[in-house]
Amino acid sequence: MKLHYQQSLEKKSFEIALRSFEADSEIKSILCFIADINKGDISYLNDVFKSTSKTIAGGVFPSIIHQSEKKDEGAIFIGLDYEMSLHLADLSSSESLFSMISKASESTNINTETLLIFTDAFAACKDEFIQSLYDIYGNSVNYLGGGCGSLEMISKPVVISNEGVSANTAVFAQIGKKLSVGCAHGWKEISNPMKITEAKGNEVLSINWTPAFSVYKDLIKAHSGQEITTENFFSIAKSYPFGMAKIDSEFVVRDPIFTNGNSITIVDKIPTGELVYLLNGNEENLLKGAADAALSAKLNDLEGLLCIDCISRVLFLEDNFNKELKAISSTPLTGFLAIGEIANSGNAFLEIYNKTVVVSQL
Repeated sequence: MKLHYQQSLEKKSFEIALRSFEADSEIKSILCFIADINKGDISYLNDVFKSTSKTIAGGVFPSIIHQSEKKDEGAIFIGLDYEMSLHLADLSSSESLFSMISKASESTNINTETLLIFTDAFAACKDEFIQSLYDIYGNSVNYLGGGCGSLEMISKPVVISNEGVSANTAVFAQIGKKLSVGCAHGWKEISNPMKITEAKGNEVLSINWTPAFSVYKDLIKAHSGQEITTENFFSIAKSYPFGMAKIDSEFVVRDPIFTNGNSITIVDKIPTGELVYLLNGNEENLLKGAADAALSAKLNDLEGLLCIDCISRVLFLEDNFNKELKAISSTPLTGFLAIGEIANSGNAFLEIYNKTVVVSQL
C-alpha cells in the first residue's frame, strides 16, 4: 500500500501527485479522499479523474484523517496492490437500482469478498441503494464505506470515480480481498423503548403518538435538566441521539440535526413502526467505543489501518477528538470523517450508521 497526503488542491499539483500513483506498477487501484474545507466546486478536477488509467474511487468529506490527525484541507491518495471492479450508480431514482447492481455483480471476473462503498450522503435514493446491495450480496461479502458530503447538508458533486466527481450517485467497488471490518460507538440508552408512530423520509413526526420534539425535549429535561429549544437544538442534540435496537449488535445510531418545534430531522431514516431508545454518551464511553471498534475488526497486524469516523463525533468531542484516534490504535491511521458510516462483516443486516467508528485493514 502506498500513501500520500496532498495539501494543495490546485489542479496541476493534484494531477502530478495522482500521476505518480499511476506510474507505480505495483499499484493496481487508487482511493482518493478529499477534505471539503472550502465547501466549493471541485469539478475542475473532473478531467484529471476521467483521464486516470487506473481504477479510482472515493469522495469528498467534511474532513480527512492522515497520520492520526484530522485534516480540514487537502487530499489523501491510497495506492492498493489489488484490483477493484468499479460501478457508478445513479441515485436519483430507485427504479433500475436492483437490476443495475445485479448486472454489475455478474460482470466481473473478481471473486468478490468485499464491497467498498462511497455514496452521496444526501442522495434521494441512498437507502434503496443500500437495501439493493444487501438484497443481492447478502452476508456473502464484507461491506465498508461511508457517506460523502459537507456540513451544508445538501447534495452536490462529492462522489469520486473514473467518471469524475458526481452528485446524487454512489460508487461500489468489488474487490477479491476479505477486508476485516469492525464498528462500535459507545452510546448508551437512557430511556425505555419508544415507537416511531409517524416518519416521512428523514423526518420523525411522532413518537408514541405524540409530536416527536415534545417527547424528545421532555426526556432530555428529565435526564439532564437542560431545556432544548429550536435555537439551541444542535448544541444539545449532539449528546442525545436515537438508537434502533438490533439483535446481537449495538444500537444503530441516528443523529438528530434539526427541529421545527414539532418534528425532528435526522441524518438517516428511521422507519415508521421502529422501536427506538434515547441514547447519551460521555467522553469515556465514546473512547471505549472507538477502542472496541478496533478490537472487533480482529486486525492481523497494524499496517494499512483505515478509520471511517463520524463527523458528529468530532462535533461532540471537539478538542479531545485526537484522543479518539489514539484510542483506536497507536499506529498512524488514514481515513475520513463521514456523514453516515457503512459497515458489515457478514454477521448482520447491512446498515448505515451515525455517530459510529468503523475500522478496517486495507
